Amino acid sequence: MLKTQSLLKDLEVFSFINPKNKYNIIFLHGFTGSYYDNLIIKDKITNCNFFALHLPCHGKSVCLSDEDLSTLNFAQIWIEYIKEQNLDNLILIGHSMGGGIAAYLNTFFSDKILANILISPANPSIISNMKNINYLLPKTHQEATNLLKGLVYQYQINEHYIQNNLIVETIENAQEKFNGLKEMLSPEQMKNSMKLFDLGFKSIKKPTLVIMGKNDLIVPTKELSEYIDNLNNKNIKYIIFDNAAHNPHKENSVLFFAEVNNFLRLNIVK
Repeated sequence: MLKTQSLLKDLEVFSFINPKNKYNIIFLHGFTGSYYDNLIIKDKITNCNFFALHLPCHGKSVCLSDEDLSTLNFAQIWIEYIKEQNLDNLILIGHSMGGGIAAYLNTFFSDKILANILISPANPSIISNMKNINYLLPKTHQEATNLLKGLVYQYQINEHYIQNNLIVETIENAQEKFNGLKEMLSPEQMKNSMKLFDLGFKSIKKPTLVIMGKNDLIVPTKELSEYIDNLNNKNIKYIIFDNAAHNPHKENSVLFFAEVNNFLRLNIVK
């Protein structure tokens, strides 16, 4: 069992707190993701405090040994953090792997969670897409190109938009910064992660908005929407952004914040 409490001190954390704010946003980044380029959330969703951290091997957080790197341990870190901060009135916003973990946190904090915003969330259906999932840690020029096209719709339209220095940087990050994460993509780890995400989605009892990009090549939209439909959970709604891939919140940020703020206004803001 990972000693999460002792690990918290070695994680890079961020918080924006105004004592007058009623709600607390928790942002959960994705696999090889970051909260750095998502800090705009604290400015675009008002009346909310904002909390984020970088999981092990992300940002400036320490890495872990292979045996401690798992989605379950990542979830345990979030559980410990929320308990340590004594947070309630939670709005969970999770992207990709962070979306799957956010769903799982509903099994622990249903009484504290007010709403979930899940962006291209990891879910059991992605097991059938492992070829593209493995591009998250590219080793070659072509794999890095495939990854970038999976993340950004504009790169699918015209591959020439992808600058060579971006491809080189993507490969270098995979081999150096994120190399320690490769065990998490093993078949056994992926199987365990999907069980965890599935349990989370089936535990959701609070208003939940899932936002997908129509052209997502990492978490395919058709399979994700079918998975949600089969859950038959009236608490989960989803919308699909045209002209977007795995990062719909960045590729169409105006629409994203309009939809999110409207959803929160209708479901929790009193």
